[in-house]
Amino acid sequence: MRRNATLYIRASSFCNKDILGPKFFKTQLDTLDMDEFLTSICAIRHKEVINKFFANYHKDKHQFADSYLYESILKLDLKEHFILTSRYLKYYNKHDELLIGYDPGHFSSLIIGQEKNYGHEFRILKEMYCCYPDTQTELARQFYEFFGAEAVNKRIILYPDRAGNKRREEQEQITTDSRILKHELESYGFEVELMNEGQATIYHW
Repeated sequence: MRRNATLYIRASSFCNKDILGPKFFKTQLDTLDMDEFLTSICAIRHKEVINKFFANYHKDKHQFADSYLYESILKLDLKEHFILTSRYLKYYNKHDELLIGYDPGHFSSLIIGQEKNYGHEFRILKEMYCCYPDTQTELARQFYEFFGAEAVNKRIILYPDRAGNKRREEQEQITTDSRILKHELESYGFEVELMNEGQATIYHW
């Protein structure tokens, strides 16, 4: 019901006073001039903002909605059993492969997207995460429950970060978090191409 609301918060660094401590504020006061201190630390601006973001703000240009098909979702009776899946995504194409960014660890996450417009555009469709003790098994289950029933193209291109390719010994086999996730996704019938493996530098692009 709040999807059309806008929340604007103006906050100062004093919101984090318990973490930053009094020494931080004393140092800032000693090193910054008063106008800089009031602006950057206290969120008080003396000078008028000219030709900056809010002065040129346009709703159609600077405001974005998420990509769910609310026309379909809001027609559902909430008394019925309902699971939000990829069929309610506005920009998901079930015939195209999925690209996944993977960040392993005690807080593991997947960022799932698709290339559009012949590779000139990339849309983030969904994120998923799990926390320890849940592992790749849980991430793969979430992924299958969301995309599994709808996907015609079962191909996944998996891009882990450097930690994902770190070799570790597990159950008497040398493996990586990425290979474990690849195995779990393939157990649901997906075809997974693992990227970045053995790459010395993983570039932003």
